Amino acid sequence: MNEGGARIIEFFGLPGSGKSYLARELVDFLRLSGVPTSEPMSSLGPHASKVERAFGKASRATTEIVRSAAARNMAWRVGTGSSQRDARDRIARPLNLLVARNVTQRARLFGGVHVIDQGLLNEWWSAAIRGDEESVLSTLADDAATSPLPDLLVRVDAPAEVIADRLEQRTTSQSRLENQSRPNLLEELSRGTRLFDKIEYCLQAVLERRGVLVLRVNTMDPLAIKTIAAVAST
Repeated sequence: MNEGGARIIEFFGLPGSGKSYLARELVDFLRLSGVPTSEPMSSLGPHASKVERAFGKASRATTEIVRSAAARNMAWRVGTGSSQRDARDRIARPLNLLVARNVTQRARLFGGVHVIDQGLLNEWWSAAIRGDEESVLSTLADDAATSPLPDLLVRVDAPAEVIADRLEQRTTSQSRLENQSRPNLLEELSRGTRLFDKIEYCLQAVLERRGVLVLRVNTMDPLAIKTIAAVAST
């Protein structure tokens, strides 16, 4: 596990695919194996208060804007040039991308394994699915060359019907996919899957050049956690 250095694992996939579940299982597995492991996004997740999340996001986004001209350019292009659907998205999408960049950047400073259940790729996906897809993917292609990246990207899959069942059973709204009719939901899941395929294709050359491994797992696979841990240790 890169003893003495940082190892960053980022999960990405559709809402309801099981990213957070697998991330928690991986954290528990690694800790039980004696590997120092952190969850850098935990203080910004749904279990934190609204005040804690707002302050944490604002602080991280501001730090990234001050630190990086590339981050400022990326945020400007996503916020003003990607035709986000409403005013809230024109703020939220670049803000969340700045936060994800900063979390990944900071994790690199500390030893051990850092598990991110929803990071940069999911935020790029959210920006693309809410705005002009081609504009967002163009910005992503430019930004990826200098953006902080994890060591391992884990794409989480699950059958569409299983994801739809999970989303329909949620008691809180965590994405734009909840509260839709089953036919509309399945259509959106299909569109979302195609968009992740495009994002992977867009990033393929950069990921190879920068040595980022990509692994695809299914939440229905009982060996998923052991597979992720084995790949992460290479």
